Amino acid sequence: MARNPLSLTLFILAVVLAAGDMAMAADLRLYTANKLLQQRRISMIRHTDKPGCHNLITKRRVYRAAQIGFATCTLYSAKSCEAETEIAVSWKNKKDPVNNFTQGARWFLPGERGSKMASWKCEGEP
Repeated sequence: MARNPLSLTLFILAVVLAAGDMAMAADLRLYTANKLLQQRRISMIRHTDKPGCHNLITKRRVYRAAQIGFATCTLYSAKSCEAETEIAVSWKNKKDPVNNFTQGARWFLPGERGSKMASWKCEGEP
């Protein structure tokens, strides 16, 4: 039995449009880098999909951060998101550093292989 290509196209279009109405899942991803600057995602971090201040279990050297679904995120070198310990990140290592970074996958921490990080805070919807 042959299917009508027009009805299949309309079905796919309806699915795509419905998916666009769904809220984007929020997430913060952190990456380390070895001596060759090969990156690896740091796994087993809790609450990266929730807004607010969160602590890592132990300080970790973080090379790059990526975030989606939040208006801004901020990284800290001390636990409990102490304001004076904000870590400035730069987009693609080319633009001026900022403390509150927006959505994107290429936010780099200072230092050849990153900086020690202890907590983060993400807020709002984009």
